[in-house]
Amino acid sequence: MKLLHVAPIDGRLGSGLSYSIPALLNAQQKAGALVKMLASGLDPEPITNADYPIIWKINLGDNDTLDLNELVAWADIVIFHSTYIPFHWKVARIAKRHRVPMVITPRGGMNVCAGRIKPLKKFFGNHLFFNFIVSSCSAVHYLTENEAAGSQHWKRPFF
Repeated sequence: MKLLHVAPIDGRLGSGLSYSIPALLNAQQKAGALVKMLASGLDPEPITNADYPIIWKINLGDNDTLDLNELVAWADIVIFHSTYIPFHWKVARIAKRHRVPMVITPRGGMNVCAGRIKPLKKFFGNHLFFNFIVSSCSAVHYLTENEAAGSQHWKRPFF
């Protein structure tokens, strides 16, 4: 199984995502999956504990990296971490074009309470970008029962 994780992290280990996502990918790699990370953060600092390829958004198109179409077409599944990141919409459009199934791990970002933070921005973000990603995904991966319960209004299959 070839998994492409799209995650808004950078090399600075100041956020939980910068710890938990690399650990998840290392575990999946050890379990036999082929994994790659497309880091959509802005600061391409090295992640030293990675046993898998990391492609930095800022480096896409350089001679030594794949282009975005090739990278997405390589995957059996594209997994989006976090929400409301316009670059993820671009990746989702390519995945849909290549018929690559998508999963969202929103990490709380799809919860009703999260929607109340900056509601105008999220209203436009939903209509311009995020509703497309959600409607195109095969499933949503919630990390807790509370997150799933607070996100049912999206009406998508979940695990």
